[in-house]
Formats: sequence, structure tokens, C-alpha cells
Amino acid sequence: MLLIAVSVVLLPALAGGATPAIELTYVPPYGGAGSLRGRVSGVNPSDYAVAVYINVPPYGWWTKPSFAAPLTTIQSDGTWTCQIVTGGQDSYATEVAAFLVPDTYNPPVGDGQSCLPSALYAYPYVQTARYQTIDFANCDWRIKVAHDVVGPGPNYFSDSGQNVWVDTNGRLHLKVMQQAGQWLCSEVIADRSLGYGRYSFTITSGIAGLNPNVVLGFFTWQDCVPQYHYREIDVEVSRWGDAGSPNTQFVVQPWDTAGNRHRFEVDPSGDPGGVTTHEFIWEPGEIGFRSYYGGFTLTPAAGDFIESWSYTGGDIPPAGGENLRINLWLMNGLPPTNGLPAEVVIGEVTYLPYEPAGVYRFWSPVNSRHFYTTSESEKLKLEQNYSHVWTYEGVAYSAPATGGRANLAPVYRFWSASLSAHFYTTSEAERDKLINIYSHVWTYEQIAFYAYADGQQPPGTAPVYRFWSDKLGCHFYTTDEAERDKLITIYSHVWTYEGIAWHAYALPAGP
Repeated sequence: MLLIAVSVVLLPALAGGATPAIELTYVPPYGGAGSLRGRVSGVNPSDYAVAVYINVPPYGWWTKPSFAAPLTTIQSDGTWTCQIVTGGQDSYATEVAAFLVPDTYNPPVGDGQSCLPSALYAYPYVQTARYQTIDFANCDWRIKVAHDVVGPGPNYFSDSGQNVWVDTNGRLHLKVMQQAGQWLCSEVIADRSLGYGRYSFTITSGIAGLNPNVVLGFFTWQDCVPQYHYREIDVEVSRWGDAGSPNTQFVVQPWDTAGNRHRFEVDPSGDPGGVTTHEFIWEPGEIGFRSYYGGFTLTPAAGDFIESWSYTGGDIPPAGGENLRINLWLMNGLPPTNGLPAEVVIGEVTYLPYEPAGVYRFWSPVNSRHFYTTSESEKLKLEQNYSHVWTYEGVAYSAPATGGRANLAPVYRFWSASLSAHFYTTSEAERDKLINIYSHVWTYEQIAFYAYADGQQPPGTAPVYRFWSDKLGCHFYTTDEAERDKLITIYSHVWTYEGIAWHAYALPAGP
């Protein structure tokens, strides 16, 4: 189960300087009974209360424990308890939200709204999602579940291991199947928002012979932003109930606006293994779509292209809080025309940020250490003027050269004249320690590039492993698992493994 908790503090601090805050200490398991429990701090408990809401698909958000008692009392020690399962489908709530409000506050009634009123978020809150999760493409994905029909379709969605699973080769399987008289569909949701960039997914099987009533979707989506058409950008594989229609489409919502949809046919037999890759490159003024044969590649060969389409119309959504989703579902909830289950296998998903850059790797046999840079001028200088000291080894991986995008962290670069070595870190604590305590050893140079901290990485990235050598007096960084294992198993007398430094792209990135 994945619990996503976000605490936002917007109330003023008390006289003593304490900051009002709320947290959850126990969340009943999905499908079970029990009370929600939590704790508040930074307030006088007698002056505040907690407003609790649950979201039960497809019925929306509901006040708990009841309309008659919309506020939960806070005990003198700051703890509180709220019964959130009071009937109906309450035990199947997928989201729970709790707000710290004055005890005189009259909270808005939750009686089935699709979104909570924005006014509630002016108060400190905590919100959690109760989903099963899977690890695919180096990213956590929530598995959608609904015990009554919801969109798209509408359909039932299952988080069963028979509907959604990752095999031993790391491929994602999505299945539509019938169980106990109900057709169950599948959907996974990336657990973080990514923003502008290149989104790609590779289908290794399932397109050939896909039933006309079955839809495979790869798309971005954000709830509660109808003004941007939910930030929905789609690649969809389906014949939409008509066996004679094209089986693939690129869409910028709303789909029924002239010029917002491009339909075409994909024949997977154009690749020897039946593999096809489909992607969109989302920029502020353009969305470029393309499909090609084979697995993901930075620059597809001209002969591999199946279709490409550029959209520059007026419905390009701005990047915001959207998440990437993949689903397999039934058009209008209609069963497959042949009455048989349908399965699609996704080999890989890759996200490349807007304007990534190659991280160049150099080796110095003179100093027995590596150097990394995204700077073309530094690379050229070493190659032209210091080739007797530095040997260019190629692009180690790719990373954004600039920040400003979701979840990116700066990689700070230091130089030590006494060690003749560079050091790189995303840790602000490490950075400050070197600046404040070890400035006689380390000199801060600049932000080298940007990367993703462990746990914040998008799909398609790879961990960068960090080693330290007491003998050589330097660090080493690599995405290569074979290099990592070699240092750990054969050269442990020289190198000590320190863990994952950050996550980046194992291949040079760029549209």
C-alpha cells in the first residue's frame, strides 16, 4: 500500500512560535473497517477541530463521520480519532483527507463532489491515497481500483495480481478479464507529476488482434482541472468498436474539437518481434507525436517510422499537477466481442525532461580519478589542451542542465586542490558541511547539472551509484550495474559502496 501524505501549513504561528500542523498516525487498510487516527501540534486543542473527508469512487468525496457531526474533537494531548467507515462503500475509499480548522468553522459538506472545495486547502491538511503499488520502469505506480463502475468506460477496475503485474523481465502486463460475472479492467498511475518532456512507451505484445471493444491508453491526466481539459494528452490503441477503423490515435483533448485527433493504422508485424514504441513530446507551444517500430531509441531510423503528427492548436495544456497513466479498458463498458480476456505487455516507459544534456565522463590515468561535466567548453578544453592528463570515455548518462522542473535537485560540484579531485552531491547538508567546516579542503565551484533524488525519480531513469576510495582519496559515480558489482565484489579493498547518489538517464537524452 502506498500512503502519500502532504502537510501544508498556512495558519499563523502561535505566540510561542509553534507552527500549526496535522498528521495521520493510523489509516485503516483499504477494504477494511476501523477508525482514522491522527495528531495535531502547534495549536491549543480546545480551540481547533478536524474536518475529515473520504473519496469513494465513483461516488466522490463525503464528510465523515456524518453530516450531523462534520468536525472531530481533538483531545488535550493533540490526538484525534474519526470513524470513516459508516456504511455503503466507505471501506473502499481510495483517498482520505483531514483538515485542521478552528472549532467554530463550518466545513463544506462533502456529499459526492468530484473534488474538494479549494477553500479547505487554506488550512493545514494531510491527504493520503490508499492504493496497491508496483515498481515498473524504475518508478512506483499506483494501481487503480474501483468496486463500482467509473470512467473511462465506465468500468470496474481491479488491483488483482491477475489484472496487473510486472514479470521477471521487468515488463508490465495489463489485462481485461471476467471474474464472477464482471469484466475487470486495469490502470496504473505514476506517483509523481513530471511536466513538459518526452513521454514514450513500448508495446511488446497485444496490439495484433486486440478486440475492437478494448482500449489501450497512455496519457497524462489531472483531476479537478476541467479548465485545462484535465491536462489530458493521449496515445490510444483501439478500433472503438468498429473492426474496420484505424487502430491507433494521437489526441489532445477535447478530442471532438476539429484538428485535435489524428488516427492511423499500426501493424506490429512491421517489426520482427512485433515491438512498437509510441510517444509524445510535450512543449509549451507544441506537442509532437510519433510511433515507430522497435524499442525506445533517442533518434528512430527514418525507415522505422510508422506515423508522426505535430499539434500546435489552442488546446495545449500548461504543465501542472498531471500524472502519467496507462490503462486497458472496455469502450462503453461493453465486453469483448469474442467474450475472451485481453492482455497487453508494456516493455518499457521512458520520460525525458525538457532540454536534457549529456554528462561527459573523463578518466585521468595520471591522477587515478574521474571527472564529469555537461559543459561543452570544458569537454573541448580537456580534449584539446589536457589530453595528456585526461582521457574522454564518452557520455556517462544524461541529466537536465537547468532546473525548474518537478522533483529535480541540483548536483553541487566541489574541487579539492589537496586531493586533486572533484566531488558531486545533491545533499544540501553535505554541501553546507563542506562549505562551513571543510572549506580548507573543498572549494564549491557550481551546480554541475540537475538530477533526481532517490525516491523522486521518473520512469526511464537509472540509479547513479556512488563509491569512495580511501586509498585514492576520491569518489566514483556510475550507472553501470556491471561496474558497480565489479567494484563491490573484486575491488572492495579499494572502493567502498556508499549507495545511490541520484537518478539520471542511462542513455544520452533528447528528442
